[in-house]
Amino acid sequence: MASRENTSNLPPAGPLSSVPKARTIHLLLRTVCGLAALLVFFSFLLLPGRAGALWPFGREKGPYLVKVGDEVITSEEFVEALKRLHTSNRVGELLAEEKEFAKENFKKYLDELINNKLMVMEAERLGLDEDRAFTASMNNYELNLFLSLLRRDEITNKVVVDDAEVEEALRSVQDKKKEAQKDDMPKPGSHRWEMVRRDLSRKKINEREKEYFAELRRRARIRIKEDLLKTISPDADDLNETVVATVDGEPVYAIEVFGRFKKGREVSEDDRRRMLDTVILHRLLDREALSRGYEDESGIKEQIERYREKRLIDLFKRRIILPLVRVGEEEISQYYRDNKDKFKEPDSYKLKMIYVKSEDEAKAIVKELGRGADFGYLAKERSESSSKERRGDIGWITGDRIPEEVREALKHASDGDVLGPFKWGYGYAVFKLDGIRKGTVKPLEKVKTEIDKKLGRRKFNAMLEKYLLRLRETVPIDINEEELSKFTGGA
Repeated sequence: MASRENTSNLPPAGPLSSVPKARTIHLLLRTVCGLAALLVFFSFLLLPGRAGALWPFGREKGPYLVKVGDEVITSEEFVEALKRLHTSNRVGELLAEEKEFAKENFKKYLDELINNKLMVMEAERLGLDEDRAFTASMNNYELNLFLSLLRRDEITNKVVVDDAEVEEALRSVQDKKKEAQKDDMPKPGSHRWEMVRRDLSRKKINEREKEYFAELRRRARIRIKEDLLKTISPDADDLNETVVATVDGEPVYAIEVFGRFKKGREVSEDDRRRMLDTVILHRLLDREALSRGYEDESGIKEQIERYREKRLIDLFKRRIILPLVRVGEEEISQYYRDNKDKFKEPDSYKLKMIYVKSEDEAKAIVKELGRGADFGYLAKERSESSSKERRGDIGWITGDRIPEEVREALKHASDGDVLGPFKWGYGYAVFKLDGIRKGTVKPLEKVKTEIDKKLGRRKFNAMLEKYLLRLRETVPIDINEEELSKFTGGA
């Protein structure tokens, strides 16, 4: 019983007449979106105070931590948001170890929540919550969430594996060993015991899935147009209008069945029926999940609302802020000229290596080399690395692939110098330097995209901050200092 990323997957009614035309329309839409975003942004810069009337203080929601327009962040919501930081790695080791969360961090995080509220409100004001892609994303999220809850209620919660079943399965395995020596019975909670338990659980879950799916089909009125299903061409032009089955009177269109196969592929009768059965099952599961009223279950509304706000914030950033960001060719070139050291490739070193397990042996080899022994000979005779077959030669290696201790020693070495021994993996290594190639600066064309992204992120963050500052000037924000002092200790 798997969740689905898309509940329809229906393609457009017909193919685009030409790729160039589609490309032109796409570029035109991008241009219009960009101009619209510019107009929205500069309307805030040029018309101070205008938007403030859009967010008067409204309904009271009881004790609050902060009011952003008519939206309220309660202390309880703030605490819940802080708890979620424990699992998001946002606050690092301090929260992970349940140590004190710095007072200034409470204010900083509250400020972040305020900004999020502002972006959600602005996205709604601009009608982004009515965007088709946003609506589809919300519907898909809710469906997948409800499907997981349906699976919990009808599948996993109805599967139980007790200790007696695990013990019986283990004894059965032991009995099959016959002449082989039998193992002692594993204890409950041991690794082997839990492996058997999980295996039994998976089998029971698969059986329960089959039972439940069959139950859904029995309760439904399913009518299949068998002759049409067998004869219809997967490449026909009218798949969007052709009904191949009905489920409780609702049509199942041929495109839902054949749209998942590649054009021109020969689809067997078994494949046709198997895909139709899958479509019907998904239809039944979706309908059942949506009919259970899971949206009223404790915590589910809040989970959906958090996802909704997250998606709106993302949509606001991509549709409104991103089109305002432009990085020019000259900016990229200037950054490259001013920061060439950042694009310098590391130095490379041509090395030979003798690798042994014992530190004492490594030191003895260094002494022998100091008395004039041949490095290649010792490598071939005593090294435990595969490079011994090449008399210790490991070729050219860039500095970024060498441990810092060795890299620092190489910086001050000359051709022919012997270095070491150094701890290397589970043993010790002695090196001989046979050559150095100084790293060169990467050409602009090779790092152009990297610079573009870096400058783009910088401009994006600056533009977003500017937009948020303007929103803060137009949207009333009221922080309950008395309530906040409970977190900050009055700081």
